[in-house]
Amino acid sequence: NSSISQVANALRTQTLGNQAGYFRTDGKEIPIEIRTAKSSLKSREDLFDLEVLQYEDQRVPVVAVGEFIETKGVDSYQKRNREILLDVSIQFTGDATQYRELITNFINNEVVMPEGYRYEFTGATQEAQQGAEQFLFAGLAALVLMFMIMASLFENFRDPFVIWLCIPMALFGALFSLYIFGNPLSTTGNIGLFMLVGIIVNNGIVLVDYMHLKTRGMAFDLNKGSEFLDGIIYACKRRMRPILLTAITTICSMIPLSLELGAGAEIWSPLAKTVIGGLAFGVIFTLFITPTISVGFKQIINFIIKIWSAIFKSSFSSKTQVLES
Repeated sequence: NSSISQVANALRTQTLGNQAGYFRTDGKEIPIEIRTAKSSLKSREDLFDLEVLQYEDQRVPVVAVGEFIETKGVDSYQKRNREILLDVSIQFTGDATQYRELITNFINNEVVMPEGYRYEFTGATQEAQQGAEQFLFAGLAALVLMFMIMASLFENFRDPFVIWLCIPMALFGALFSLYIFGNPLSTTGNIGLFMLVGIIVNNGIVLVDYMHLKTRGMAFDLNKGSEFLDGIIYACKRRMRPILLTAITTICSMIPLSLELGAGAEIWSPLAKTVIGGLAFGVIFTLFITPTISVGFKQIINFIIKIWSAIFKSSFSSKTQVLES
């Protein structure tokens, strides 16, 4: 009597081979495999003629073991979390998220899933989704930490918030640049966004801090020719050159990387394009809009303080008159 597993193991040994040892020469080990010559296995009949068992000193071929019926099936089953699964691999170039949407629409509209069956994305699409979620969390954490550090340095919440407003404009420029060049927001693009935020925030800190330095001890006055307004304009002029030089040198250093020259350069191209587009938009916002917003916030705060002081003074005066009467 013979079992299916015995026949299968014998067939596997003769077709795929069995390692019998190593042949050592010149310090190298070459594995020795014993199997049937590939030239002897050219058809289905050749496979059935292989001798896999021995009975009373006679070799028994596969065809004599039993009756064989050709059917369709799978060579193995894979399991994940105690569920049988079938992997369907697709090779593509470009944005994994875009292909994910196309495949999802096709399955929902064209494929009827049997009861108890489901599908899920793994590989590059799953990694892209997880990477986007992780980058989002890391980005929010970085923004909060930057705000806390700037608030401790400036000793107020107004200036960090003003500097924060430079970031959305820079991010818009970065995403617009990717859209113009037709690149998806990949992992390297996310890294470029982190770099961009650091550069833009640094420019904002340099400008706002120098504005405070030149207007320290001055009365808030926006009338033309006032000492306070002249100090703001002088600070912006003095910091325009270093901020522009920082942006221009960074953009120039990223241009070769954005041209996708050489093998594998297309991977890092989104990083360069996000930095270039973000700096081009963010620097303009930093130089012209940030001082205006900073002064505007200060004007609003002073106006609120005056109103509050007037209300408090009026209330205090009325109480004093009542007591005197």
